Amino acid sequence: MEQDNNPIFTVNSYGKGKVYFLAVPLETSLTSTPGIFGENSVPYWKIYKTLADGSVLQQSVRKDNPSIGLTEHDLSSTERVIVAINYSTRQQDVRFQVDENWMADKALYGKLSENNKSMIDANDAMVFTIRRK
Repeated sequence: MEQDNNPIFTVNSYGKGKVYFLAVPLETSLTSTPGIFGENSVPYWKIYKTLADGSVLQQSVRKDNPSIGLTEHDLSSTERVIVAINYSTRQQDVRFQVDENWMADKALYGKLSENNKSMIDANDAMVFTIRRK
């Protein structure tokens, strides 16, 4: 809420989905503010997490660290490549939550432990595959 009680971020049900309204130009502000993604910054990433959690386009792999970016790339109907990028200037711990219909298969770059945890060096990445169960 703003100081005059106007909402900044709202959500309402609409049909079978939801409509989100953000009353600020977030991306413009974030891209033009030096140091906005530092360790002690406001956690704006939580807005995107809220949107992703409510999305019908769920990814097969999620992560627990906001400093890590994650993309999925289909190789076939039963195999995908996962790319995790550490956007931080520090080494980061990350745990990957793999959807119940998939399982982590093999690391192509970096190391993935038995419990899907990993360390990704500063400004580095990790690449691994998942397979459909």
